[in-house]
Amino acid sequence: MEKKEVLFILRRKDQTKAYRELLGTEKYNFHHLDQEGQTLPSLFLSIDVQDGFQFDIVGYIEIAVQYVKDNNIQQVLAATDLGDLVAGIVREKTGLPGCKIESSFICYHKYYTKIFSKLDFKFWYFAADLDNDDWKVKIKYPAYVKPPYFAGGYGQFVVRNENEMIQAISKIKKSSNPIQDMFKSMFLKHLDIKKFPLSIKNIVLVEELVEDSKMMVTEGWVDQDGAFHLWGHFDGLSFSKPVPCDFLRYTPSTTPSDVLDDIEKLVQKFCSNLNLRSVFFNVDLWVTTDPETGKVAIELIEINKRISQGLFYLYDFMNVNSNFEAAFLVSLRESDHIQRPIITSQHSTSGFFLIKTCISGPATDIFDFSQIPLLKKEHGGKFSVYLYIDEGDYVKQDYNKYGRTICRCHLVAESCEELKQQAYKITNQLLKQISDHRQI
Repeated sequence: MEKKEVLFILRRKDQTKAYRELLGTEKYNFHHLDQEGQTLPSLFLSIDVQDGFQFDIVGYIEIAVQYVKDNNIQQVLAATDLGDLVAGIVREKTGLPGCKIESSFICYHKYYTKIFSKLDFKFWYFAADLDNDDWKVKIKYPAYVKPPYFAGGYGQFVVRNENEMIQAISKIKKSSNPIQDMFKSMFLKHLDIKKFPLSIKNIVLVEELVEDSKMMVTEGWVDQDGAFHLWGHFDGLSFSKPVPCDFLRYTPSTTPSDVLDDIEKLVQKFCSNLNLRSVFFNVDLWVTTDPETGKVAIELIEINKRISQGLFYLYDFMNVNSNFEAAFLVSLRESDHIQRPIITSQHSTSGFFLIKTCISGPATDIFDFSQIPLLKKEHGGKFSVYLYIDEGDYVKQDYNKYGRTICRCHLVAESCEELKQQAYKITNQLLKQISDHRQI
């Protein structure tokens, strides 16, 4: 059987080992564009970008396009948000199947996602140029501010007055200015600037602060013919009192079936509006129930043309088929081979949560390592923990090797409510230092 030639975009060979092992080498030849001394952008563009960040993304695209032509590449794959945007350009320039530049850009750029989704938004939002004060006459407080292309919550702020907005803009600009220069050069060459004028502006998306809604995510894929396929619906677990910990993590949804049907129709409409092809996606949503009328409103937060990393860990812990494998089969136009997992919210449920800290210091002063075997004994095979630090480490809050994350915990419980309670209990057992503003 003739192998399919596949090029990975913005990933070195050592960074794609897991993907290549999963897909196997008997059907594919994998290619990379490693260059001596070249530093590629990080997995997610975030506030860990250093001063003096430079990357010739236009030159990289030209090299990729020529490489595809010279080596009979049949598909380009990406494992990052930025990589998928670049892959869309390469596909368009070489005629390869999959999402092209415009659809890739709209999904990537959070402001234009709102504009081109063609959905009726009830929550207000607008784009604020970081280089002028137009936001002062538009903004209503409290508000939520986020750059259009950072990921993982980086650069996002709740602002409750004008002074906090000014501080947020100052912090965002420090990280976004060098990245915006890179994007501007790429978009001027490959994007319709008249259609997307704010693509070359240094902006943030300012949104109404949502506090009383349920967060959900819907995953699925669109095949090469544009047909929509649902993968699953999931609930976000989020609570912040009395300690604001990071419990924004997913479990199989307990949302009523009629609401899930409406969500599926909305997501399907959105994918159709963007003309998505051969792509796995996850869509974040707000679901709000009016306490008086019971009427449910569904709002789009954003879409990612990739798997949810959090859900990948959840599937792994539940021992069901991974969205990771499904995503690559979809991009390779082999979605007929996908086996959907059996995911249910009834009986017991599974979830995972991260334990984070803003405290710097010796790991043993922050985290109680002796509690891990006790928790494993207490919960049996229903609990596991993956450590991001060792006992001899000094934890720095520099967003590099360890970031703020100490560990990732997986848990099986009888209900989502019990899962939330146990997560809070475990966090209290493992953290030695808790204060109402420092644990986030």
